[in-house]
Amino acid sequence: MDIRFPNVYRTSNSLTRALQIGVAVLCMVCSGCALFSPRVTYVKLQLLLLIDKPTVYNIGDDNVIGSRYGTYPGKKFDTVISVGYTTSTFNAVPMYIIAFDSGYVYLSNCLPVDEYIFRDLTGSDMSVPDSIDKRNWSRALAYIAHQPGIEVEVASNNLIQTKIPRDSALVGYSVTRTPYKGYSRYGITCTSRRKNFDSNYPVQLLSFYIYTGRDYVRFY
Repeated sequence: MDIRFPNVYRTSNSLTRALQIGVAVLCMVCSGCALFSPRVTYVKLQLLLLIDKPTVYNIGDDNVIGSRYGTYPGKKFDTVISVGYTTSTFNAVPMYIIAFDSGYVYLSNCLPVDEYIFRDLTGSDMSVPDSIDKRNWSRALAYIAHQPGIEVEVASNNLIQTKIPRDSALVGYSVTRTPYKGYSRYGITCTSRRKNFDSNYPVQLLSFYIYTGRDYVRFY
């Protein structure tokens, strides 16, 4: 640029505003398209059918859910392997991709097995058969002992108790074990100094670990 003529490359204020508005509108349109376009995550998952013969759908352009293809020949609580799932801002419930009829389709009315187990563990009591009682009680202690910032105060055959954490971001645990005929009942209590603390979620996290031996991971 020739600095002797600085206005040669300068646009007027009205033109600048028009260009800015045009760019903003274009960004809004592109953002809107991105919001409506599903995002596919490729991961192997074991799914649980929630109904008999769930519907499968074609996979359209840009991974959108297409027309109805047919039904999957399975019964409620059968399992099937998925190769991925799709989500979008306006579709909170993911659709799962499975191999079917020499191609790939979206499968409805199903959940990953881990997700189904997690949602089912909503109570604070667990009934554990004697055959796996020792193993599961060890899992309860291991999970609690490895929580950062949490100190185990009591660890016996019938009680696991932590100190009440001073940090409101942390959760304290108490797990009781009551043997009965052929099984033991675990009672799980979670506490926190957090205002309006909802104990359901940490109870589910601990219950899931006791049940499976794995940390629960929400993937969407």
